[in-house]
Amino acid sequence: MSGSEEIVLPYRGHANACLGFAAVLLLTAAVAAPCGATVLVLVATAVAVTPLVVGLVLRGVARGYERSVRALLAGERGLHWTYDGDEWRRHLAAETARNPWLWALVVGMGALAGVGVAAGMAEDGVRPFGVRELAWVLPPLGGAGLGLVVATVMRWHRRRNLARMANTTGVFCLGKTGMYLTGSYWPWRGVGITFDGVRLDDGALTFRFVLSRGGVQTVRVPIARGHEAEARAFAAAAGE
Repeated sequence: MSGSEEIVLPYRGHANACLGFAAVLLLTAAVAAPCGATVLVLVATAVAVTPLVVGLVLRGVARGYERSVRALLAGERGLHWTYDGDEWRRHLAAETARNPWLWALVVGMGALAGVGVAAGMAEDGVRPFGVRELAWVLPPLGGAGLGLVVATVMRWHRRRNLARMANTTGVFCLGKTGMYLTGSYWPWRGVGITFDGVRLDDGALTFRFVLSRGGVQTVRVPIARGHEAEARAFAAAAGE
């Protein structure tokens, strides 16, 4: 692995963000417990379980992926190319423009979770500050607020990863275990994901992965100049 091929992956940052979010929720529950805010304690603790588990799992995934990429860059590779400056800038521009609506989806999911909490509070006859109607108002607002915090952290990590990608060489390679494009790693078979084929697509290789929870994920990898022939040969041999 050459010095210019710095490994850039976002997974460790994602894990730390999840663990930090869980820690804030558990701290909130600990502070609320002596004040008798039982509902807040239960909600904060229940919500903290998911990011805590996801964060711990992601920590293990991050370490495994980093080891796999180091081995991939240092060992035998089926395809390997380095992008020039213009090609890499075009790829980064396309990555920056992807999923502009994701923050709104996360906020909406938080608000929806809050509606579920509100329904439970209303059924139990909970009256926040002595006002019954607030049981339907505060949880959705709180859920949307938590969603906004999560979305902000996700966007910050995404910008940070894109900045790291911009400051290093754009590299693509694949081998027996998976493929690495500076900024991301995809195993051929991993946690909840399985490789399902590849095709040529307007100057790029489009890889198809099947997700265990249902659905398909595609990853578009631009072909660097001078590597078109080997990319066509690979797509023909490993196509859909």
